[in-house]
Amino acid sequence: MIRRTTKILLEALGATLAGLALLVGFLAWRLAYEGPIHVRFVAPYIERSIGTAGKDFVIGIEDTVITWAGWPRGLDVRAINLHIRDRQNRDLAILPEVSLTFSARAMLHGLIAPSKIEILSPNFHLLRRHDGALMFGVQKLANDTKAGALPDAQGSTQGSTQGPTLAKVVEELLNDTGPRMPAGYLRSISIIDGAATVEDHAADIEWQAEHVNFDIMRGRREDGLSGRISAELPQFGAPALVTATMNVDPSFVSASLDAAFQGVDLASLGLVETGLIELSSSSVILSGRMHTTLGIDGAVGPIDFQMNTAGGVLNLAGRLKQPIPIKLLQVNGKVDPTADKLILDRLALDIGGPTVELSGEADGSFAGKADDGGLPIVKLKVTAKKFPAAWMDRYWPAGAADDTRVWLVPNIPQGMVDEVLADVTLRLPGADGTPAKVETVKGKMSTSGLEVHYLRPMPPITDGTATATFDSKSFDANITGGHVGDIKISKGYLHITGLDAEDQFIKVGGDVTSSLPDALTLINNPRLGYASKLGLKPADSAGDAKASIDFDFPAEKSLGFDHVKIAVDAQVQHVAMKKIRFDQDVTDGNLSLKLDQNGMVVNGPV
Repeated sequence: MIRRTTKILLEALGATLAGLALLVGFLAWRLAYEGPIHVRFVAPYIERSIGTAGKDFVIGIEDTVITWAGWPRGLDVRAINLHIRDRQNRDLAILPEVSLTFSARAMLHGLIAPSKIEILSPNFHLLRRHDGALMFGVQKLANDTKAGALPDAQGSTQGSTQGPTLAKVVEELLNDTGPRMPAGYLRSISIIDGAATVEDHAADIEWQAEHVNFDIMRGRREDGLSGRISAELPQFGAPALVTATMNVDPSFVSASLDAAFQGVDLASLGLVETGLIELSSSSVILSGRMHTTLGIDGAVGPIDFQMNTAGGVLNLAGRLKQPIPIKLLQVNGKVDPTADKLILDRLALDIGGPTVELSGEADGSFAGKADDGGLPIVKLKVTAKKFPAAWMDRYWPAGAADDTRVWLVPNIPQGMVDEVLADVTLRLPGADGTPAKVETVKGKMSTSGLEVHYLRPMPPITDGTATATFDSKSFDANITGGHVGDIKISKGYLHITGLDAEDQFIKVGGDVTSSLPDALTLINNPRLGYASKLGLKPADSAGDAKASIDFDFPAEKSLGFDHVKIAVDAQVQHVAMKKIRFDQDVTDGNLSLKLDQNGMVVNGPV
């Protein structure tokens, strides 16, 4: 008896499955060759099942069809021309085709409710308010008094479509407060190959997103929502590619966002942040990642980011004389929009030999005002290595420490800065034309192969090696080697003061070894003329000198003999000089010589 019953049940099941297969086959043939089947009577049920979720919007559907979507989708129930409207019955978005999957669990409760909504190839028009929130906005209203104005975060109207934010629509659609709520059965919403035009009132531009794919899914109630999105942004690259994942907390207060991007053109960033418009002439393609927290109202929390690029040119026209070639760039940092802070953990830059590392903080660069009420301020720690002195002029920021630049650039034209460590505080330029200002600078450096013009047209120090410390007022170098013509410097110093003032003062000197003719030729340079004034002729002298030479003078182009203080303390061996004493020649003498601007004292046997 049991065996007979089992056989009957199996035969009945087989017949049912066969019937279903024939039905599906017939429907597939019917839909494939004769088009979709219209089931308009289903539309009101779908409208109620979705629309009852929304307090700020309603749903309208022009038609509902059953269609064959091909494999792997198979049979599809689709809403045609689904309208999302605000409570004043104004269209916020019109979705040409929306695929619906219905919940069997909802049907057990006597409800027709979708468990999955897929929006197929939509074209959205979104509005980004000044506070950053995204809103639907398919049309402008005829009675708007100010084109493009939007309700702000507090709801005050500045014009244009006054609809719910995109985040609010998603929140209400996925509301699962009870089993009698049709939206409670909705598990996911997807956008497949969509497009969006974003009217960005925060940046005063319009930009597009193409091939937008978006999924947001609901898990267990305690898990909140999770989602992912990918898009191409043609205005930001060729095109720029963006992917992101997000998790919304169960209370719908905030969402965490992790994003990756590649192919972002640095020059395009001025489109969304006017403070970056000066990057528009650069040719740098960026890739990177970021993490942030978003409020459901569109508020953006601190943004942790990392970026990198290999190759390109950074062009800051009006800031630097020449573009910076980039071989490699890596950046890690954080942007805090609420505190108006940009924190740079590390920027590593290779410009084809020289390398630069930066860390620091910018305060007030978005709002245009720092915490102290002044113009935006930047505090940086700088490390640079293998930087040619000849490049100072091309990369010195315009308006930054101009008095220092005026002396350093022409007077140290050659050599290598092996390493420089500096702390810099820079006040950024103002919108009213107020120039940038270096408020503090302090650092140290090591150099090699330097050419230093301490008193033109006297011969410069060449092949100089030195260590130095500096600040905004002074530069102090400890010279460990070098030459002035054929004169060898064993050790020396260069002190420059008044770098923050109109006039600079220079002290330079050191211990040298040379022939006596070379030493006398140096102090007889036309700028000084010491030897001639003392009746000494370098060509009529011979001997070997070890001397300590010190110069003290103001940095003036028209500097004369009377303005230069000089002190020479020398020991000279094997001295030979013609007609130095009572028209008598001196030969093979050993002398001690002291000389200053007032005269010369010589001691020793001759």
